[in-house]
Amino acid sequence: MADSIANAAGTGVTVTIRGKAYKVVPLSVRDVAEFESHVRSKRMKAAMPAVAEMERSERLDLLRILASTPPTSLEVTEEMQSIEGVAFLLWRSLRKTAPSLTLEQAGDLVDMNNVEEVSTVIQAVSGTDEGNPPAQGATGASGSGGTI
Repeated sequence: MADSIANAAGTGVTVTIRGKAYKVVPLSVRDVAEFESHVRSKRMKAAMPAVAEMERSERLDLLRILASTPPTSLEVTEEMQSIEGVAFLLWRSLRKTAPSLTLEQAGDLVDMNNVEEVSTVIQAVSGTDEGNPPAQGATGASGSGGTI
């Protein structure tokens, strides 16, 4: 499986997750932007208990800052390593070939037993390494990635 995945950068790979074949395709810039929005939403949700205690003007100022500040590299990396983050990225990848797949359904495909493997596949087909951006001109051949 590792050879097929390594050769899949830029094109995609078919893997079997929970007995069903899925084509995991590279993430686009738009997918990454949606992931950053997902991270921002989580940041805002986490701040809500503290925000609720503030005066209205302070609350609005803080929410504007939270919404407009891009996530840090650390925030993105941490979310990419979480089950929820991996599920989000898997969903963004799979919906290109399975448009009816919901985020909830993609989330049901990821668990403690396969989160690392799913993350590795997503990073490999997208030409990334540990969440770093793909190398310029990264390409590869599609193949069969195996079972996760």
